[in-house]
Amino acid sequence: MADNSTLDYKATGQYVLTVQVSDNGAPSLSDTAAVTVDVAPMNRPPQIVTVGEHWAVKGEQLSFVVSAFDPDVPQQTLRYSLEPGAPAGAAIDPVTGLFSWTPDSSAEARSYTVDICVTDNGTPPLADVVKMAINVAEPLGAADSRSLLDVPAAESHWYALSTVREGFLTAEAAYAGTGSVSMAIYDDQGQPLASSTGSAGLARIDIPAAAGEAFYVKVATTASAVDLSLANLVSQAGGTLAVFGTGADDAFTFDASGRRISINGLVYQFTAAEATNVTFDGGPGNNAATLKGTADSETAKLYPGRADLQGAGYEVHVVNTASITFDGNGGADQAYLNDSDGDDTFVARLGDCMLSGVSSAGIGYSSRALNVARVNALGKAGGRDVAEFHEFAGSTFVRRGSFANLSGNGVFYEGKFFEETLLVTLAAPDDPGGSGGKTKTPPGKSQTLTAAEIALIDQAIVEGAPGAAKALDRDGEAACPPGLLRMATARVFAELGRSA
Repeated sequence: MADNSTLDYKATGQYVLTVQVSDNGAPSLSDTAAVTVDVAPMNRPPQIVTVGEHWAVKGEQLSFVVSAFDPDVPQQTLRYSLEPGAPAGAAIDPVTGLFSWTPDSSAEARSYTVDICVTDNGTPPLADVVKMAINVAEPLGAADSRSLLDVPAAESHWYALSTVREGFLTAEAAYAGTGSVSMAIYDDQGQPLASSTGSAGLARIDIPAAAGEAFYVKVATTASAVDLSLANLVSQAGGTLAVFGTGADDAFTFDASGRRISINGLVYQFTAAEATNVTFDGGPGNNAATLKGTADSETAKLYPGRADLQGAGYEVHVVNTASITFDGNGGADQAYLNDSDGDDTFVARLGDCMLSGVSSAGIGYSSRALNVARVNALGKAGGRDVAEFHEFAGSTFVRRGSFANLSGNGVFYEGKFFEETLLVTLAAPDDPGGSGGKTKTPPGKSQTLTAAEIALIDQAIVEGAPGAAKALDRDGEAACPPGLLRMATARVFAELGRSA
């Protein structure tokens, strides 16, 4: 080889050199010898190539292979190990690099840092150490709705869940006082999908999701306590908006003025074009729905467990809901309250009418109309039904057999086909109580007359006995010991000159 050449162990691991030595005598003498040089490679440290984040769910095994390579030729033997501080139960195969860990129920749902080491068998042995993040999530399963209250301050909280239907996946974190909150949603491969940083005490994310899709949710907060809500209860396509209840008790509201809905406290805002047909299916549970109209005219039809509301450019349908309220919110609104086949009670007060009861199957319900100009209650599905009207200043009460109504101040409340009709009157100014309280008429109204007698009374009124009809209304409704209605009936027919 030439002078100043580099010994290249990759080209050959052994060189034979001829060394010559000469003296300066006369004559000069010399000698040569062959020198064999074995070139050993320089040991270089191995390198781990698989780094990054991994996700684990409490109670489920996490496993992955750590890959590393040795740059030396020939490659040396590598062995894997975990540095001190690794989570309890975590292990790595020293030969294959297979890492495994099953976080148990006592593990915190947070991010862990694991130091993984790979060492060669060189002289001296060299190593490479990398830090690997493992995010341990609290399993929520297939979640249509979850509420996690008072989440404490921490660098990270992780949750794993899957959706139950196609629609929005909503994550909302609410907090009070000082501090901050940030959230992020990842897919099942750990790819970030959306994030939000809290502002004015609220951080929120809404993303579209398919049914059965898996996600991770991360919450990082410095606030002392955060209330986290996760929901998959709303879907929207075109002008159709569908809202679903859970297996528990649910509360749904719809405000037509702003096309705003709320389900269990989570509020969603839509345009008019996105919410022309809205449905709410409460599912199991003791559910409640409130439907609020606009200043225009709307018509609501309420039945035990369901309702239909129609207004300008929209309609709402509610099913599987025990308690339903329609708030007219102005305009010439009309509400129809339909009874069950059990015993029902209709109560009409100024601005507030409600029909409630229990069906023959033992299912309770309430249908309420607030701020509605005209309310019609029907008691014809069966059972023993009672209509109770509460007088107000300037009101007029009229009863004709099984039909009764209370009107005045721009409202008209009517009850039809009720077995019993009651009137709650305003106390006279000189009432001994002195406070203008209310007095309820005793029970035993129209049910004290037979159907034939009621028909005769209605016929007498039609034939023209206004004075006697008035007497019947006053006497018959003001007090009802048994037989008093019959006395009033006799008075009607006496005026007409016939026998009762």
